[in-house]
Amino acid sequence: MQLRTAKTLLPFFSLCLVSLLLSGCIHLEQRVKINSDGSGVVTYDYSVAEETFGTVATGRMAIGEWQKRPQAGLNWFTNERAVNRFFAGKKLEVQYYRMFRKGGRRHVRVIVLAPDLRAALATGKLGDFRLDQTADGNGRFRRLPPAKPQAKKLSEEDVARLRALCDDLWLRLVVETPTDVLSATSTDRKGKQITWAFDPGSDDSFLRKRPEIEVVYKGKD
Repeated sequence: MQLRTAKTLLPFFSLCLVSLLLSGCIHLEQRVKINSDGSGVVTYDYSVAEETFGTVATGRMAIGEWQKRPQAGLNWFTNERAVNRFFAGKKLEVQYYRMFRKGGRRHVRVIVLAPDLRAALATGKLGDFRLDQTADGNGRFRRLPPAKPQAKKLSEEDVARLRALCDDLWLRLVVETPTDVLSATSTDRKGKQITWAFDPGSDDSFLRKRPEIEVVYKGKD
């Protein structure tokens, strides 16, 4: 598949290298913990099949619109130095980095601290998310709407081709709020924890339409 065609077919994820998609994709879980004092902790857990790890480590890649990628030439999450450089700044601090092998896969865990989560999210380095308040003073974590309207509706053939490209691609976003959840666009709730899971093997609806991500939680009394 040509690069231009792949771009057209990716309404939710921005471009992953086509060679990476064809040879095996990654699993990513991103956890965002919102603390009551306005700080936050963001944890990334990446998993790549061992046989395709070399392709990932030498290529440039982006995981959807969840996060911005570093400058060209960095090996991103497979390189601890690149991770530290990417998150360097007053608003973010890499607390932990570990890469290990388990179950035939290469795993990477990165934990990032944000003393002011709202300001950290505004940098765009933690993903296309924002933290703000609703009109009635409740807290709100949300994904920003697209800057441009979505391209034409995908055909069934396009969706099938995209599903094949994203074989073994698995994404999960978990948000933990400091107070009771009032509403969320996901039904997967456990107390103050909301989860959005995207797996084209079980549900390809997110390939057809850009999913809305938002959770509103009780504001301070």
